[in-house]
Amino acid sequence: MPHRAAAAMAALAASSGTLLSASPAASAASSTAKQLVVRAIANSKTASSVEVVGTVSTASQTVGLNVRASNANRGEGTVTINGAVVKIVRVGSSVYFRADAAFWTQTAGAAAAAYAGEWVSTPANGSNGKSFSEFLGTGALFAQIFSRSEVNQATYTEGHNTTVAGRPVLSITVTNTHDGASGVIDIARTGKPYVIELTKTSSTGSSPVSNHAQLAWNRKVSGLIPSMVVPTR
Repeated sequence: MPHRAAAAMAALAASSGTLLSASPAASAASSTAKQLVVRAIANSKTASSVEVVGTVSTASQTVGLNVRASNANRGEGTVTINGAVVKIVRVGSSVYFRADAAFWTQTAGAAAAAYAGEWVSTPANGSNGKSFSEFLGTGALFAQIFSRSEVNQATYTEGHNTTVAGRPVLSITVTNTHDGASGVIDIARTGKPYVIELTKTSSTGSSPVSNHAQLAWNRKVSGLIPSMVVPTR
């Protein structure tokens, strides 16, 4: 069981990482628009917590992410991979996950489906847990979504004022000069200028990628330790 759990966690980390790395890159058409994006990213990294709800779709895979991350080594949420569901929790130095039968079958074979519904633990900074803890922490999460290279290799165009879920935002259109990907970053116009919504479309060869995420800030993160946990080696 521990060996299969470690393999399954590595597979989940690889799949969920696709969502993060595929999220919209920042851009650079007008210096004012770029400055707004850079400022919004900086503000977002210092928030006490962030809730991210989003999806990324390719020709072969659809990944969904619904997590609450914090800057206090505590986070929780759910990842879906082609319909398979995984619940993830971080508390302190440990990460816990519980997957359904579809996930176990996809990642570790039919026999592993017997462990559906079991909570499994691993060190947050270990080889299996690190990938999870990186998107259950606000700073690490945004470091993955917005790398410095992406910010500097794109063009920004300031758009129009609109609303997202009733929140006034400014839309900034993004075009990555390296891979041609394009998208929109919506930044709050009231309160702190946090990133509120991200949308991106791109194509690598014949494989189109599209993703979308909405973000909410400074909400409570419970992150309670599950009972009946199976540790990994």
